[in-house]
Amino acid sequence: MGGADNAIAERCATTGGAVRFAYIPKPSRRERDLGLPPGVHSQHPTVKSIALMRWLVRLVTPPGGTVLDPFAGSGSTLLAARAEGFHAYGIEQSPDYCTIAAGRLRAGWSLDEALA
Repeated sequence: MGGADNAIAERCATTGGAVRFAYIPKPSRRERDLGLPPGVHSQHPTVKSIALMRWLVRLVTPPGGTVLDPFAGSGSTLLAARAEGFHAYGIEQSPDYCTIAAGRLRAGWSLDEALA
């Protein structure tokens, strides 16, 4: 796990209780706009943190599994699945959000650089 993932794991650790809470801040403007043309900003209202989605994908997906995101939105879950080595399928009804997700998925950026 990388630095951001270790921080998440540490925040989620408990002293024996069954309930775990983690505070993951909203993604930065840079993370929200990754893969979009310069000067274009994501208009999706709930872009998720890639670090959070990586943790959740690992938590619920078995090794070699496939992730299905029926509400793909800006593509954060799909990016997280790809970063964790899973196959992923996304479904999104909004053409605008499909454009955002496609741009983010096509981008040739490093997740570690994005989260730094």
